[in-house]
Amino acid sequence: MSNLTRPTMDVLLNTLSNDDFGVYFDGSAKHLVLKKLGFDFVGANSTAVIKRNTAGQKMVRTLVPAWKWSGESSQMFEIEVTRQPLFDSTPENQHPISHSYQFLMSSFTTDTVGTLNAADKNTIMDGLIAAVTADTQLNENAVLTGACVVATKTAADDTEGAVVVGALIFTAKNVGDIFTVRTYDEQFTQAVLPTTPQIKEKLPTVDIQRIFSIKEENVGQAIELPIAGVAYACITISTKTQFVGLDLLGGIGQVVEQKLNIYTPVSQLAVDVVDLPANSSANTNGMAGTTVDSTIVETLTDVFASISDLDA
Repeated sequence: MSNLTRPTMDVLLNTLSNDDFGVYFDGSAKHLVLKKLGFDFVGANSTAVIKRNTAGQKMVRTLVPAWKWSGESSQMFEIEVTRQPLFDSTPENQHPISHSYQFLMSSFTTDTVGTLNAADKNTIMDGLIAAVTADTQLNENAVLTGACVVATKTAADDTEGAVVVGALIFTAKNVGDIFTVRTYDEQFTQAVLPTTPQIKEKLPTVDIQRIFSIKEENVGQAIELPIAGVAYACITISTKTQFVGLDLLGGIGQVVEQKLNIYTPVSQLAVDVVDLPANSSANTNGMAGTTVDSTIVETLTDVFASISDLDA
């Protein structure tokens, strides 16, 4: 990095072009230059990892009715759904939030003690679904209120005497959220592991917006901001350079690793940005990008010691 020692830096480039990148030979050594940012990477000393935005997955849990009619005229059914903490940078994700839902079942159609017919199972599941559905967020700022799941069911049915047992299906409202369900009095059974595990979205735009939000020191400046609704990728460049200062343990000649994170829309990874020179005689085109023919991914692959293109 031009033999300068810098901390890890995050930069945002909403577009990539030949105005941003150049490649040249210094003898037999290839260099990548970030023109506007003032970086010069020696290819043999540098590596890159490309991380792309990928969709997440909502957690699903399945509960199967296990309660049998005891002959009583009514029975209270209750479940407790707890949104578990994610321990990220969002304040409302630091603590578990629990919600209890009840349904009082009466007027059973089941007439044999120790059984529960399909009609009653459906009624019980419908009652709990209605309770969850009625638990709505108080207002847009009351983020810790309202159900964290959507409740549905697979119908219980009597088909030619064979009982098909229905199930309560709870699906997280938000991608990546984790929730648990507690039941009482052995009224339902559920697997230890969720039916569908949660997968957090990778590189969501909202995280990019947090990194490049307008800060106090930006007042009066025209700064580049992430584009809402656009999927981003992050190019992490790592390079080793000689530290030339005197205030690092080990003194002059210490080799240090430095990193640069370039955030750019995924679509820009397919844009041609560089003329890759075959040798030093083509350095002019390599730096000017006269007839660009290589994407940033192809350029990093050609110049750097190694590159990992994740989720490609």
